[in-house]
Amino acid sequence: MARKEIPPSVMRSLLVNAGGRCEFEGCNKLLTVDRLTTKAQNSAVIAHVVAASESGPRGESKLTDEERSSIDNLMLLCYECHRRIDNEQKDIHTVKKLLAMKESHEKRIKRATSIDKSLTTHLLLFSTPIQKRPCHISVEEAKNTVLISSRYPQEDIFEIKGNELGCDEDNSKFMERVNDLTCKKLGTLINNQESITGQSVTSLSVLALGTIPALLNLGYLLGDLTNVDIYQKKRDGSWIWDAETVGVSPHEYFKLEYPSAYEEEVAVNISLSGIITTEKMYTAISKEIPACYIKIEDSHFNFLHTKSQFEHFERSWNLLLSETRKQKIKKIHLFCAIPCSLAVMIGRSIHKKIDPKILIYDLCSSGDDYEWKWTINERS
Repeated sequence: MARKEIPPSVMRSLLVNAGGRCEFEGCNKLLTVDRLTTKAQNSAVIAHVVAASESGPRGESKLTDEERSSIDNLMLLCYECHRRIDNEQKDIHTVKKLLAMKESHEKRIKRATSIDKSLTTHLLLFSTPIQKRPCHISVEEAKNTVLISSRYPQEDIFEIKGNELGCDEDNSKFMERVNDLTCKKLGTLINNQESITGQSVTSLSVLALGTIPALLNLGYLLGDLTNVDIYQKKRDGSWIWDAETVGVSPHEYFKLEYPSAYEEEVAVNISLSGIITTEKMYTAISKEIPACYIKIEDSHFNFLHTKSQFEHFERSWNLLLSETRKQKIKKIHLFCAIPCSLAVMIGRSIHKKIDPKILIYDLCSSGDDYEWKWTINERS
């Protein structure tokens, strides 16, 4: 029996659905332009998931001839990936696996092409070593994250990498180098709200991993820039907030505790990812002073999952900050065991004209005690 011909309308629809790119996972090659000459060229191959005949790759199926040639059973591939699934690696590329690739790719293309221009965003990727281990944030991972969040990433990206520092957090100059590099890389953003190419930044998407002092300092330098979305990397590697759980309210999740009386200096202890004891806090400060606390019932590393949790913490922190303003506090000693996203948010909330000097403490190299690492909002 002759192989059923694929209608031109189906071929065009497939090309559009795939965005003119290879649908094989990890390839994404543009199939409408020659890579070397940059001239227009159609190098696409239309591949069958279930073969056009029963004798072909993955051909054993109850699908009719019409169904085998339908768009639901077709993939747009480059020549190399077509050979991969039909020849060299046909045994490992099952129908289920290929359909999953097709669905994922076409959903991504649909998201990217349906986003309104007003929803474009600039990426800010920030990382420093943590406990002497390097951190890395993939640009592709970041782009996919904001696409899933219905944002369209601009091509000019702000990127601060820990390997550019030349040292880890044990170095006495670590925070000075972090601050200098951050100011240098974000100068156009901080001063003019422009990208490195002079483009106006109307939205910023921040993905950050690093030490607490470095993240607080990043947030402080960003200040009150509008339309800033801060993402949190979870234990499963995803940066996407979980769906809200029906019937679960975060409004009583964070507990605030205030001292009965105040002095000019106050300690602020935020124990969420772990517990910072009062004893360790006062040992680092070298004296006992009034202390404010933000706590949760069960402090643990992986507590932050949803956007509503993030927003409720933001409200809780701002209540505490308002209290220090009301009490005319002149110096805050800040101790944090918190996720990275919350550290950036705290830094952004500091008002440069009305808030006090903030001394930031973090674990020393031994990992047992806390020590002063950096100061923000130190006005001359």
